[in-house]
Amino acid sequence: MLMDQYPFSKKEFENLVRREAAARKVSFVRALYMVSDGLTERWRKEHREIKPICQKGCSFCCHQIATCTAIEWEEIVPFVMRQKKLFRKRLHKMRGKWLWYLERNQNRLVSDPEKLLDDWRGTPCIFLGGDGGCLIYDVRPLQCRTLDSSKACVSWHQPEVRKYHFLWEGFAYILLEEEQERLGREGEGGSLINLASRMESSQCVSRYIPGRPLP
Repeated sequence: MLMDQYPFSKKEFENLVRREAAARKVSFVRALYMVSDGLTERWRKEHREIKPICQKGCSFCCHQIATCTAIEWEEIVPFVMRQKKLFRKRLHKMRGKWLWYLERNQNRLVSDPEKLLDDWRGTPCIFLGGDGGCLIYDVRPLQCRTLDSSKACVSWHQPEVRKYHFLWEGFAYILLEEEQERLGREGEGGSLINLASRMESSQCVSRYIPGRPLP
């Protein structure tokens, strides 16, 4: 990791990401993940007394709608396609369920986007494995990387659950939005299940509104 101190501004964080991308010859998104995850891991090693309870197999937070930006989705697609046999049956099954849901709720979702969250809360993520682990862990979206809790989750609203808890995670979120805009992709992305259900469609991305997991 190309750093010797924590970044205290978005610009400092962005410089770390750009340098990491150049040094490792990876995409901006992958470099952003590396830097953000690296900073979080380093902080946790320095503060071992503050330990999140999250671990593989819990997966409470994986039973809801997750979203990503279009540039994050472009990291996920090649990962999925390299393991097409593993995902084919899963994607086919979930695609049918998703299209059935959209057919009956599309109009209501336009006027009440929060309905999507409520309706799918408790439903496992399309990329959640049978052992409670993430099947796309290496390329999971920032939204999934920045969620943790200091107490076992039993409620969707318990105060111990934190998202974008660290300063650099907030920087990462903003930079993803800015990078999308710079690439002319503003507004693209969406829920993982919707994007996954359209992988074989000519229209691979849909609307993405920051903080609002619309289809």
